[in-house]
This record gives sequence, C-alpha cells and structure tokens, in this order.
Amino acid sequence: MIHRRLVALVCGLALLSFTGVVSSQEKEAKKDKTSKEETSTKARGQLPQNWAKLGLSDEQKQKVYKTQSKYRDQIDELQAKIKKIRDEEHKDLMTILTEEQKKRLIEIKTGEKK
Repeated sequence: MIHRRLVALVCGLALLSFTGVVSSQEKEAKKDKTSKEETSTKARGQLPQNWAKLGLSDEQKQKVYKTQSKYRDQIDELQAKIKKIRDEEHKDLMTILTEEQKKRLIEIKTGEKK
C-alpha cells in the first residue's frame, strides 16, 4: 500500500515538473520570437570607415544602414556588369595569343611546366 502511494507521489511530482519544463520552454520560445521581431525591424550593416568614431546616435546609424541598403542593389548590379565586361575583354585578349603563348601563359600563372 505504501509502495503504491510512493509510486503515485513520484509520478505526480514528475508530471508537475515536466509541465513546468514545457511551460518554461514555451516562455523562452515566445521571448526568442519577440527578440527576433525586434531585431528584424532594425536595419543592420557596417558604418563607413571612421564613422564609428563620430558618436552617432542609434537613429543616425539606422539612417546610414538604410541608405546603404538603398544603394546596395544598384552597386551590385554595376559590379556584375563590370565583371561581365572584364570576362569579355579577357576572352577577346586570349584570341590574340597563339596556342604556344596560351600554354606559356598558363605555365607562368601556375608556376608549373608541362
């Protein structure tokens, strides 16, 4: 009889502690979700060189990050165009060389002789 009561008591305590763990995990999940939402509303980035020494307010930093974000797509697009033009230039330059010159150029670049 005492054995059954002891087992019931242990099971009851285990059940209560388990619900406490689940409850605390739910609270932490809500807390993490809230902090992620707060973080996502703030723009993030990197200040231009030496700007960190200017004592900018958080509002100024946010404006800097948003401005950088505004121009980032245009800059990336132009850099992609530059890469494409350089690749085309390299291709055209390679047509000027003979096969022997191309092989020699590869040897020079890699430091290996074939």
